[in-house]
Amino acid sequence: MITFKPAEILDFSWEETERDWSNKQKAYFAELDFFENKPEITILRKLPYNFYYHFLDKNNKRHKLMIEDWDTGMLYWNCFKKTGTAAEALNLVKKKYLEEFGYNKDSYFFMGTSLKHHATAKNPFLITGMFTPPIVDCEQIELDI
Repeated sequence: MITFKPAEILDFSWEETERDWSNKQKAYFAELDFFENKPEITILRKLPYNFYYHFLDKNNKRHKLMIEDWDTGMLYWNCFKKTGTAAEALNLVKKKYLEEFGYNKDSYFFMGTSLKHHATAKNPFLITGMFTPPIVDCEQIELDI
């Protein structure tokens, strides 16, 4: 895992994806042995969208990276529950990611790779988490040292 600081957050977007797990994925989940005494396991709802940040790096090169973070999915499901429509939920997620996490923040991405693309993709990285402290003017901070 690496930490990356984008020079500027430009946008947030999503793309629709499969709405259900494939039979292969369901079979894989059924084989997982998380518990010694296998209780009845409920498969989580599949997130029907992939989410992306668009940003500039320090060389002014534009990038679009997928956000593969559990919190993003839960934010979408909570917004969907609140609004009742995918369109409204997606707009709320975008607003949160741009206004509260992106713009006017000192944003850092925690990035990792997926097993599927680690050795084969030109850029295998995904955003797996974020750290977004406020931007602080150091001249306004008084240190009593």
